[in-house]
Amino acid sequence: MPLAKAYSKAVEELVTAMIDVTATGKGKRKLTDIFMYLPDRQTLPEYYRAVRRPRCIQGVRDNLEKGYYSSAQAAYDDLVLIFDNALFFNQEHSQIAQDARVLKMFLNEKWLASDVLPKPKQFLDPPPEPKSSPNGKAVAPTSSDAGPPTAPIEEPVVELDPDAGADMPGTPVPTYDDFPAEEHEVEDVVDHLEAGLPRSTGFQAAGCSYRPTDALDAVDEASTDRNLSFTESISLSIIESRTRAKQYGSSEQFDADMARLFEKARYLHSRDPGPYGRVIVCQRIYQEMIATASTTIPTAGSASNFASIPAGPMLAQATTTPDDPELGSTSIRIASSDREFHDHIEYRGMLLKPGNWVHLINPSDASKPIVAQIWKTFTKSRHRNDEEFITVCWYYRPEQTYHPPHRQFWEHEVFKTAHFVEHSVRDVIEKVCVLFTGQYVNGRPRGPHWYPGVPLYVCSSHARIVKVNNWRACVPPEVRDAPTPIYPFERPVYPPLLVSPFQRAIRGPGAIVDPVTLAALDAHKEEPVEEVGTIARRRSRRVPGGTPAASKSAAILEEPSYAGPTYGTRFPRASTEAAPATAPKRETVIGAAGGESNLKGHAIMETLPPETTRLFDRDQRTGQILWFSGPPVNVARPRPAQHTLAYLDFLATKAKRTAPDSDSEDGQARKRLEPASKRVAAAFDFAEFGDARPVRY
Repeated sequence: MPLAKAYSKAVEELVTAMIDVTATGKGKRKLTDIFMYLPDRQTLPEYYRAVRRPRCIQGVRDNLEKGYYSSAQAAYDDLVLIFDNALFFNQEHSQIAQDARVLKMFLNEKWLASDVLPKPKQFLDPPPEPKSSPNGKAVAPTSSDAGPPTAPIEEPVVELDPDAGADMPGTPVPTYDDFPAEEHEVEDVVDHLEAGLPRSTGFQAAGCSYRPTDALDAVDEASTDRNLSFTESISLSIIESRTRAKQYGSSEQFDADMARLFEKARYLHSRDPGPYGRVIVCQRIYQEMIATASTTIPTAGSASNFASIPAGPMLAQATTTPDDPELGSTSIRIASSDREFHDHIEYRGMLLKPGNWVHLINPSDASKPIVAQIWKTFTKSRHRNDEEFITVCWYYRPEQTYHPPHRQFWEHEVFKTAHFVEHSVRDVIEKVCVLFTGQYVNGRPRGPHWYPGVPLYVCSSHARIVKVNNWRACVPPEVRDAPTPIYPFERPVYPPLLVSPFQRAIRGPGAIVDPVTLAALDAHKEEPVEEVGTIARRRSRRVPGGTPAASKSAAILEEPSYAGPTYGTRFPRASTEAAPATAPKRETVIGAAGGESNLKGHAIMETLPPETTRLFDRDQRTGQILWFSGPPVNVARPRPAQHTLAYLDFLATKAKRTAPDSDSEDGQARKRLEPASKRVAAAFDFAEFGDARPVRY
């Protein structure tokens, strides 16, 4: 039953009066401007993850106009919810929170003062106390005594999603003797190599049709960029004109043009997250609508960007059924039950097989596709035969990790995780490439692994900011003995170092955390997957000078978390946090360098013989050799060279012996110079040069 006209009119008048409320001062700013419409979902996705029931003033007015409210209480609850959401999401002392409190107070005062609107249930008298019967037992209040029940307010619970790869011993990153390129030479060296590399053959296969939206309209017709896989002119208007003129002889020809359009749009908007994300969503909708095994037609405004999984990195839930996980749930194992594995699958001109790197649609943020490596391709017996799936290992971006504030990142760096997730093949956006450190700084991959213009990433660490030591355990078994061939650079090229993305106003589900919290998160490490359904064996981490059974706290103190890549030796930075009072920190060369694992391949370690150690000073308490990473910085300034008292006495005696008579002209000049000599003598704190008192400095 719709709301009575009298109530609807009274609520509308109250809302109109509330819209006219202005701030004090010269500007006369309307307080309701920020609350009129909901924030943009693409610009502020975290608002919709934190706020369960978003509301805005214009939405309430629309609901009143359409007669959606059945009671005045429902309209009041929505109005109050607008300001409660603002107070929950924003800082307590922010301007938005202050405006929300003022408007909420205005709403309550005007509503209670109205002669038409009923009193909200929040302001009704509380239910009476339970009555006692003559026998002393409590009697429940009747329905006439009790007020309407009030639903408890549920606040969202933020759960940390611990993600850790294995820190396994193995082949270290190789080092190179060639002097790396200077910063101003990096672009020239890379362009020199990429200019002569073969280009991608582009799209080759089948499909149907769908009209994308606004992000594709900005694509020009000319295809002049050398990194595109084609040179023919293509745009949305060209495809439309060809379709209306019936120039496409088959659906494959149309799908090839659409694939080129999406490739061109992705490259055009690659540096603008908003349009880039909309292009990705358009491509995902297109792929869903042309799929022969599609069971649902995507609707506009999908909260998951039309992906086959509900949530992206750091937001996905761990599976409760490891043997048969649902799509989008993470697992540390690769399920094999009810799955028929294949060597490869073909999808829209792409040959997808274990070891390939891909971009997948990110349901949480379309502008940041999920970087993943394919481990398995399969079909399910209980699904249709043409329904194809892939099992991938996710790689996190820097904004999808927890890291300390001093952590630095390479440009285009990603991080290995132990999260294995099953996707529909329709989630694949494009092929990409990820190189591990040793290959990335020394060249670019050969085709068909990579072509210029295709996104290229570098990986040096696990998602828990632990340096990767065994690259073979990070890739599928099928490609462990087939390294990616590269075209070498003239000399090594290290990518630029960047500060934390959160210090560059880049949003993400990760966060900057203090080293103590990071150490606690690092305690939960996931095992690496070695084969299907099996877990790789990991050695116990040895603490220098201790045993494998040493406490975790000792390991953390001795081997601090890897602090990110740097040029040259790439040692971690020294921690600025003070050690806990309960565990004194041991200062050793290996500990200061980040642990023995960080020194592998970057330093030669030898033990000093006893005859050498005897020549160094030792700590009186521990007996260890005193070692300092640099010269002392608080040394007293050295005194300038000065004459000794004996030399000054010699000069004074010599002057007396050679002094002329007082009656001569030289004697008169000497008398005139006596005041100066006395001042010099006073500076040395003795009356005569022959005085033997010590000099004061």
